[in-house]
Amino acid sequence: MIKYREGLIPMLYYLERRDTSNPLSISLGNANLKNPHNLDLWLDISNRNSNTGLQSRLEWTYTHTYDAISMSRTYESASGRSIYKPLNINGNWNTYLGYNISIPLNKAKSLTFSNNTSIRYINSCDHLTEVEDLEKDCEPEKNTVRNIRLTENASAKWLLNSMTILANGKITYSRSHTSNLATQTAGVYDINYGLTATKGIVKDLDIKIESTMWMHRGYTDKSMNSNEFITNIDLSYACLKNRPLILKFICHDLFNQINSVYYSLNAQGRVEKWYNTLHSYYMFSAIYRFNKKPKPKS
Repeated sequence: MIKYREGLIPMLYYLERRDTSNPLSISLGNANLKNPHNLDLWLDISNRNSNTGLQSRLEWTYTHTYDAISMSRTYESASGRSIYKPLNINGNWNTYLGYNISIPLNKAKSLTFSNNTSIRYINSCDHLTEVEDLEKDCEPEKNTVRNIRLTENASAKWLLNSMTILANGKITYSRSHTSNLATQTAGVYDINYGLTATKGIVKDLDIKIESTMWMHRGYTDKSMNSNEFITNIDLSYACLKNRPLILKFICHDLFNQINSVYYSLNAQGRVEKWYNTLHSYYMFSAIYRFNKKPKPKS
């Protein structure tokens, strides 16, 4: 399928203005901006074999943005001042190719294997210029970041009486190359694997235990090449007549292992992002469901 669409630009960008309220970060407008346009292509092919239960899907997408809006930055290294101005830029596009399958491994179809393989390429363009004198006019320098991401995700699900067991593993390799920054390449691995078990202990009482090992390798900061073993426990109990009341106890990140860092690299070269994260906690909740049948029509 093909889709072509036009984007909109915030009206503030069109105003010929010079905002110096922050002397270290000066904002300009641009009355000559053009509206961006996006071309989207995608292909989706699915197949299911009713005899074997095999399901497969092939997906491909491509997006190209013409006259994208770049918030260009001109940076004066001596003073630390920057000027930001919206400009049109071309060269932003991305594509994705993925293939996934799911197939039962026994006649009872209680054991199922699934796998997803994908590759994504992102070409990002922006303007980033370093100058000695911020007041002199200069031609904005185009900066391009090329990101490629390879992902392999496999899982197996086993239904055993009142228990469900899910084993899964995922590995993602991301590599980035930027055209005019000091750090030319950055390649990282993110790996996770674990088990999830759900079981009815007694009538109306269920327990869910999820344990996952997260591994990070290849980051510029060695302390970020870490292992995090995350365990979550969920207990739920349905009570009263017709089970309208659900009592739930949640233990999140039992061993307090969650990290607050996420990897990314955009067209201006920011490699690592830090977030405020809620770590290990316990929570009790009560949910009451009100069910009211409509009155029969006379």
